[in-house]
Amino acid sequence: MGALEGKIVVVTGATSGLGQAAAIDFGKQGAHVLVVGRDAQRAEETPNAIRSANGKVDVILGDVATRAGAAQVADEILKRTDRIDVLINNAGGQFRERKLTIDGVEMTFALNVLGAYIVEKQLHGALAKAKGRVVNPATAALRAAGAEHDLVPGRHGGALAAGLLAGGPLLLRRRRRCRLGTGRG
Repeated sequence: MGALEGKIVVVTGATSGLGQAAAIDFGKQGAHVLVVGRDAQRAEETPNAIRSANGKVDVILGDVATRAGAAQVADEILKRTDRIDVLINNAGGQFRERKLTIDGVEMTFALNVLGAYIVEKQLHGALAKAKGRVVNPATAALRAAGAEHDLVPGRHGGALAAGLLAGGPLLLRRRRRCRLGTGRG
């Protein structure tokens, strides 16, 4: 029996890199892992590794870069479980050129902040039921990639943009907790 036996762990962006490594490790420790990814072919590599270690895993296909996509991912998660012990909002990326989502939101912000917020907000009840935790990984790659699109008026440079992206989910969560009265800001 693993240290995380009976725990439910959701990992977005679990088809490569840090998200894939985390999902596989959680699976090896006995957690039931819900792997979230955009690409069906790539999304099968992670579950195969978890299954080979006798882990329990479900795959949810979806793109959290759009409002509808993030909401659909959360809906699919809630169809499979009513409680979540750990949510890792790992889906993310950076784009050198300014690109807008179908919602008209700058892609880097939509993927790294808005999508994570929508998923977490929709999963709030399942997280609360398990007294779950949320992890929002951040990366300095945003600054290195020159992610300095007009996230705020004017040109402030990659360091500020990276800071906004890294802190965005935390600030949105704190604002929501204060509004709901579920914790200190």
